Amino acid sequence: TLTLIDGRRVVSNSYSGNYVSLSTIPAAMVDKVEIITGGASAVYGSDAIAGVVNIITQQNKTGFEINARGGETTEGGGRETTVDVGYGADFNSDKGYIYASATYDKQHGLFATDRERALYESSFAYDEKQMCNTMNTVDGYQCMRDITRDDWRERSNDIVGGRFKSNAWWYDGTELKTDFKEERDGYNGYTTGLLKVPEDTLAAAVKMNYDLSEDVRANVQVQFSRNTAFRRTDAEGQDYNDAELYIDPITGLPGMIDAGSILANNPYIPAEIAATGGGKSITWDRRFEEVGPVESDNERTTLRTWAGLQGDLFETWTWDASVGYGQFEQRQRRSNEISIRRLRNALNAVYAADGVTIQCASEAARAEGCVPVNIFGEGSISKEGADYIRSNPYINTDITQFNALGYISGELFELPAGGVQSAFGMEYRRDTQAVDTDKAMRGDAITFNDVPPFEGDVTVWEAFGEANLPLLRDMDFANKLDVDVSLRLADYSQKNIDLMSSYRTGILWEPIANYALRANYSRSQRAPNITEL
Repeated sequence: TLTLIDGRRVVSNSYSGNYVSLSTIPAAMVDKVEIITGGASAVYGSDAIAGVVNIITQQNKTGFEINARGGETTEGGGRETTVDVGYGADFNSDKGYIYASATYDKQHGLFATDRERALYESSFAYDEKQMCNTMNTVDGYQCMRDITRDDWRERSNDIVGGRFKSNAWWYDGTELKTDFKEERDGYNGYTTGLLKVPEDTLAAAVKMNYDLSEDVRANVQVQFSRNTAFRRTDAEGQDYNDAELYIDPITGLPGMIDAGSILANNPYIPAEIAATGGGKSITWDRRFEEVGPVESDNERTTLRTWAGLQGDLFETWTWDASVGYGQFEQRQRRSNEISIRRLRNALNAVYAADGVTIQCASEAARAEGCVPVNIFGEGSISKEGADYIRSNPYINTDITQFNALGYISGELFELPAGGVQSAFGMEYRRDTQAVDTDKAMRGDAITFNDVPPFEGDVTVWEAFGEANLPLLRDMDFANKLDVDVSLRLADYSQKNIDLMSSYRTGILWEPIANYALRANYSRSQRAPNITEL
């Protein structure tokens, strides 16, 4: 679906496609919304296969308005505040019109601690033999009719103090224990759940129309928005064989790497565990709370501008020419992820030559600042060790769009049932996109999605035409009969894409007044966007 503002294309708010966030438009600026469903590519281009949403901004509204809204859920939490302001006025003896508006919206978020029911752990299944819904408990799955909600359990074996040699050893704080039981002793992540992400949005816009003469009008519009969202989740949990993707910094080839088990000669291994290890390496599973909770900070900024001229041509024709430019940038920061490559180096710890100092075994790792890490017990990782294995990846996205549009519309010729209304025009558009990520971190096998950096651009020249032919009027069983036709040709800069054509023909039949039947036949093609390429 293609989203337009005042009939014009605007820059996307997403690197994955041509998507426009409605939150980037001040609420007071919107006059109405027009929707066209299906087969609109012949008129608006390849993105309009599923239809078009056209947001019409204020045209003649004058005066000042302010709307404020605030609220909170009846059970507490989910507080939100919104303020919309708008002002419109005519000036210079009604030759000009200006409208400005702004919206500020703050969502305070909704947390699991705001809802008692959100704190209940749950993992359910249906037991066909007992013919009952079951819920996981400390003692396994049991019929819900036989237990209470206080018995429900859904825990993680990634505990803060660490679990070793499967369930043989585990730390309750700093106390080493045996016989770990996941649904009794595991980590409860429900207490830190986030039901609604907190975010702030500011959107502002101004538009101006001005009559330069009796036949020529000018218009200009600027829109700006900034959205910030912050999310904090549990610290990263990993185990010895959780493999993560990495990209070799020299060859550029992908691979998988895990942190690995702890070698038997590691000086941090407690004597109790070492005594039962039989000289073999120690498997582990742990939540790295010393590194900190995983945080995601997102900032999105959008700027849209366009200006144009419209005028009258002959007696029944009008013309329109405009240019537009927009840019979108997203800055996503992740904090407190884990570098598996560095963790692997840090877990391979040995005594130095003095027999006292503990260091990373790899000389190359020590040269890059490797700090040995002790994962036995809660709080056992030093600040320096946490800093060494911590990774703070980022994803920067920049999108721009420039377009120029010109068309004429009017009556082509006269038929017995009325004039043939038509429109013909051309459009040029250039889209650019760049996604930048930390290339060095891609070789660290971090606990976050690997997004390859890329950049590209697409240009397209398009020509289009459409006409509506009135065939019959005010006849028996034909109060109105119209045929409309449209054609759009597009020449894209991508290789191996020929001249694209989309067309549509449709019939509107009103056998009697206020009752109509419509039938359309269309052919639409969609060109790939930059991300897909």
